[in-house]
Formats: sequence, structure tokens, C-alpha cells
Amino acid sequence: STYTLDSAPVGKYVRDKVSFPDNGGTLETLFSAASAQVTGVVPQVNSINLAGAAAVPGAATSVVYNVTFNVAVFGVDSSDFTLTTTGGNAAGTIASVTGSGSTYQVTVNGLAGDGSLRLALKSSGTGIVSGSSTAIGGGFTAGQLYTLDHTPPILTAVSMPNSPLKVGDTQIV
Repeated sequence: STYTLDSAPVGKYVRDKVSFPDNGGTLETLFSAASAQVTGVVPQVNSINLAGAAAVPGAATSVVYNVTFNVAVFGVDSSDFTLTTTGGNAAGTIASVTGSGSTYQVTVNGLAGDGSLRLALKSSGTGIVSGSSTAIGGGFTAGQLYTLDHTPPILTAVSMPNSPLKVGDTQIV
């Protein structure tokens, strides 16, 4: 048989029992033992998405990531996340985590440098659990990237054509 359990028996054991009436009508038990512990749904990150445009303006000092879990979780804080950089020297500091249930917002401040910045959930030691106290199953490193460009362009040379210009003439450079 198949049984579907709600969250009430999480942490308890399921007992299989096989009984039958014998010829005299007495109920006989063949097997009765705890066979499995009921566990809750293992929490995991469904996505880490950008809350704004992927290209971050040079003057921006912070960005926000939206983190979505498959179930409501507790114990989410800034120490659960890391920032990784690809293609440059982009940097920032995880400043705060807000939210509840299955949706959280992670704010990264102190943006600097150029390149791509990704938020990742650590693979262990987070303390994130579901409502049934089931620990998160692992990390998440496939989130979306913000692209930082804080280095202003530098004009290194201007060349002018050798043809003389008279007052009122225009030349496209």
C-alpha cells in the first residue's frame, strides 16, 4: 500500500503491521516493527535571480538578489552566502538578508571593480532548516550574474585630419 503523510508525523516512525484473522476469528499479527522515520521535505534553493538589470551603472553602490527556496525555511542570514567573481575584479560585501518563508532578498553593498558578480549559497554549515527542522540539502552556485563596470573610459588620443579648416567649417572626428 501507499500512504501519503502530512507534516504532523515528521520525526516520528512509521510502523508496518501485517495482521489477519485465523480460522477461529482471532486477529494474528505476523509483523510489526518500526520501518522508517518520516522526514520532511529537504529544503533547497530553486533560484538566485537579479532584482534589477544585469548591467549595473558605474555609480551604483548596491544590488539585490532574490533567493527562492522550494519550501519555507528559517535561519537564513548573510553568513550563509558568498560572492564569486568571474572575468575581472568585481567586488562587494553581503550587507543584509531580508524576507521570510520561501523568498529572501540579499543586498550587496560596496560595489567596486569590473566584471561579473554572482551570489552563491554555501554548501554546508548554514543552519537553514525547514519548518520540520530538516536541514538544507546543499549549496547553490548557478545564480544569475550582475555585470559591474566601474572603470570610466579613458581618452588616449585624438587625431585630426591634415586638411585646413576655415572659420565656420565643421569636421567630424
